[in-house]
Amino acid sequence: MFKKVQTRLVVLLLLLTIAFAVSLLFLMHSEVQREDIIFREREKELGALFDKITVLKGKPLEMIVNSEYSLWNEMVDFANSTRIDEEWARENIGWLFRNYNFSASWVFNPAFSPVYSDNKFKDEKLNEFPLPKETVHGFFSKDFFVHFFIYTPHGLMEIRGATIHPSVDAYRKTPPRGYFFAGKVWDYDYMEELSDLTGCTMEIFPLKNGDPVKRNGREAGVITFTRVLKGWDGNPVAEIGVRRESAVMAEIRNLSKRQFSFIVMFMGAAIVVLAVSLVYWVTIPLKSLSSSLKTENPGALENLERSGTEFGGLAQLIVKFLGQRSELMNEVAVRKRAEGELEHARADLEEWSKKLEAKVRERTEELRKSQDRLVKSEKYALIGQLATSVSHELRTPLTAIKNSVYLMRMMKLEEGDEKIAKHMTLIEKEVDACTQVISNMLGFARPKEPVRKESSLEEIVKESLSISVIPTNIKVVTQFHGSLPSIMVDSLQIRQVCNNMIKNAVEAMAAGGELTVATSANKTSLIIEFKDTGIGIPLQDLEKIFDPMFSTFSNGTGLGLSVCQQIVDAHGGTIEVESIIGNGTIFRVRLPL
Repeated sequence: MFKKVQTRLVVLLLLLTIAFAVSLLFLMHSEVQREDIIFREREKELGALFDKITVLKGKPLEMIVNSEYSLWNEMVDFANSTRIDEEWARENIGWLFRNYNFSASWVFNPAFSPVYSDNKFKDEKLNEFPLPKETVHGFFSKDFFVHFFIYTPHGLMEIRGATIHPSVDAYRKTPPRGYFFAGKVWDYDYMEELSDLTGCTMEIFPLKNGDPVKRNGREAGVITFTRVLKGWDGNPVAEIGVRRESAVMAEIRNLSKRQFSFIVMFMGAAIVVLAVSLVYWVTIPLKSLSSSLKTENPGALENLERSGTEFGGLAQLIVKFLGQRSELMNEVAVRKRAEGELEHARADLEEWSKKLEAKVRERTEELRKSQDRLVKSEKYALIGQLATSVSHELRTPLTAIKNSVYLMRMMKLEEGDEKIAKHMTLIEKEVDACTQVISNMLGFARPKEPVRKESSLEEIVKESLSISVIPTNIKVVTQFHGSLPSIMVDSLQIRQVCNNMIKNAVEAMAAGGELTVATSANKTSLIIEFKDTGIGIPLQDLEKIFDPMFSTFSNGTGLGLSVCQQIVDAHGGTIEVESIIGNGTIFRVRLPL
């Protein structure tokens, strides 16, 4: 499946496009959630402000009814008097209309008979308490105070009531000496005052069937919510709709749209550039190389030879290979012609035929062996050059792919969709595997001199363990010295040695086991020990494990330990190995101080 590189690149590009589309959807969803959170917080803050202001505005009514007028000796006398003192009532209770803008008041004696009533509208009907006597009697069966809303001909009225007691009975332990009610109509002026204080527009909606209507919602830059006003029986009688325009919410929404549009354009352009680059830098050169090899026509590579890229170097090698192959074919043809001429001369040189034939065979055999050695030598050299060129050519697109995956992860692809994360991890894993094979091939074909710097050997080992992929059925045990001195090494090369050692140990324990990594020191060197409980290495293979292209694993490249040997030799160190079939293997890397 997907054997062609071109097909794999197309599939990879398709996967990246799908991942990008899913990421955009996730980002859009996240932005909507963020806006919703901000909206709810603003709605909560505005609702709390509205509640505080309505409580403060209702404080005078609550204070007058619950405290000042219902705990007053003169009010006790007034409520229980057989003769109503109209002058006292106008002076004291009428004072509420003038100073607190109350709308109506009612006083009842202990038997719930009306004693006094008045209203600022001078409405005779409103002088009668808007509820039956039995209902009023039931108000105070459980509490000393009542608070409810009721509709009157003059609009929605807020009413508060309390039992009347002497001033010395602040806790209302004695029987009620009467009942006092006061109300305030929520008229247009009162609603305008609330609107000015809260910065909102408000509207009262009557509830005919008692069920509140869900009016909360969200428009572009507008915050809306409602508050239910309950009647004497606890059922809703009205609902206040509050609405406030928020420039902040509108700007947040516009900013989110602009940000999302920019990301879509940027990532779309990035994908187009990546696709065009892959076609121009990889697909077209690969097709030219493949066509030239199939047709054995070096002329198709003339333009690619002059490109100066890694594919150009590979094209030069192919042209050289085809030229050498042509020369070898010409030599074979010349030899055949010579053999034919010798056959024709055999009749004239019959007496010398046996000696000449033997001589010809001898020379032919020598020539064949020489030619085989020449072909084999040039073939190995050509394979080495091809491996170097292919490694360089593949590293560039692999790096671009890995950078693209990293960029996608940076676009918040870590917080939501497990399927996308799984594909991203798979891409990174395969790219890392290809990069490791390329590094091993380049390291073997063109070893580098170590760039020595003062380094911590244990930190290098820890970094290698942190990036290595170790199955869950393998237990890792670390035995670090803890106070090793610094050492002058190329940290990248030594980490490559550790990576290969850990990888070999993991492959040797396919069924699980224990990997022990330890560090120690002596007077002349620092030591890293890798011990596994795997299958072990046969004795006849111990001397060959560091040979190039030799591997005891079916999927091994045979270059890992060869590269390790080159790196450690370049540092002046040694690698020791001990192995017992069925018990595991120990590799010790010694690096001089």
